[in-house]
Amino acid sequence: MTLVRVEPADAPVAVEISHGKEEQLYSHDLLLRNISRAAVVLGDVSQQHHQITLEEIRCANVARLLEGETASRWPPISAPARYFIERKLTLGQEIGEDGREGAIALRHRETVVRSNPTLPASDIPEIPPVSDWVNVKSLHAKGDGVSDDTAALQLAIDTHRVLYLPSGVYRFAGTLHLRADSTLIGLNPSTTMLIE
Repeated sequence: MTLVRVEPADAPVAVEISHGKEEQLYSHDLLLRNISRAAVVLGDVSQQHHQITLEEIRCANVARLLEGETASRWPPISAPARYFIERKLTLGQEIGEDGREGAIALRHRETVVRSNPTLPASDIPEIPPVSDWVNVKSLHAKGDGVSDDTAALQLAIDTHRVLYLPSGVYRFAGTLHLRADSTLIGLNPSTTMLIE
């Protein structure tokens, strides 16, 4: 399971791995708020394929970062403060510098912060509202994989900021010149293609 930029809040547990089960969990840039029991409850960490990696996990009012069914081997990791950031936690089989499998190990490093943490700004641009989209097929682009759509696509780019390309193969010759504020939105990378 992979979790990136989600905000579990107001719950006893953010992620719970079923009793006796193994998991490969990777999390980055989470914001956990008001988690009363534990951010992560582990399953069977004795399994070779059980791997947990938590990076840059921002925590506010999280009782424990980690707890598991094998508490004698991996004692729970309590929150060091009301607000903290788990910089990196790894739990699983380590690979040595020689490439050989090593022991199952737990490593973690956190930083206490003074104020309520927030998620970093996303590096994924916001998609313009659908009301701004203009369908290129309504502007005479065919997208049939045979027709030359160069002129229709360039005119669409020149006259509209946000263009929607539904499923199809849009053939063009030469170079399409985008405006500085052009946004092209395709339905799906495998069903919407621009081919020169």
